Amino acid sequence: MRNQALIDLLIEKFDGEIIEDNKWRVDGSKDNHYWVEWHPFHKHYSCGCKGYAFRKSCRHITHVSEQFKNNLRNRLTSGGI
Repeated sequence: MRNQALIDLLIEKFDGEIIEDNKWRVDGSKDNHYWVEWHPFHKHYSCGCKGYAFRKSCRHITHVSEQFKNNLRNRLTSGGI
């Protein structure tokens, strides 16, 4: 799969917008947008929402993480990898 095709697929599947590597804009409730970022060195996500600031977890991170897992699972079961 070409890079642009992969980027387009990720944007379509994750309801977000990839701004830079390992960083996504995710739509929240009440028309807010949040930034979810993967930190490869520390192996964790962070988000710019209040939930993450208080609990160090949020539904935006769960959404992005679950979408990645589901996409990988679908690709494995369909023989796409």
